[in-house]
Amino acid sequence: MPYHPAATTVALLLLAASAAAGGARADEIVRHPLPNSDLPILSAVEIPPGKTLVVLSGAGAPVSDPAAPARSLAAYGDTRAQTVGALTGIAGTLKGLGRRCQGGRSGRAMAPCQA
Repeated sequence: MPYHPAATTVALLLLAASAAAGGARADEIVRHPLPNSDLPILSAVEIPPGKTLVVLSGAGAPVSDPAAPARSLAAYGDTRAQTVGALTGIAGTLKGLGRRCQGGRSGRAMAPCQA
């Protein structure tokens, strides 16, 4: 089965925005989890005025095994290797934009990135 970088990109963008919703102020980002689910995917995110939304393009997992057949699952490694590779790439892109991810990362969330 071929690997689809676009699917990983979408999953990572959702993962990056998947902190739990809670009593938000008017100037805070509001995250709406999927109803009746504990998946780390949101149904919606509200970005208030005055906040910057950075959308990354092509933020999928890099090839981790160049000796593997092109576009194969083996070329991109296991889920952990893909996640680490993609998040490392995202951090590098954000650094190049003069931004950073503030706070920690977990299997469920990546803190909002700020200038």
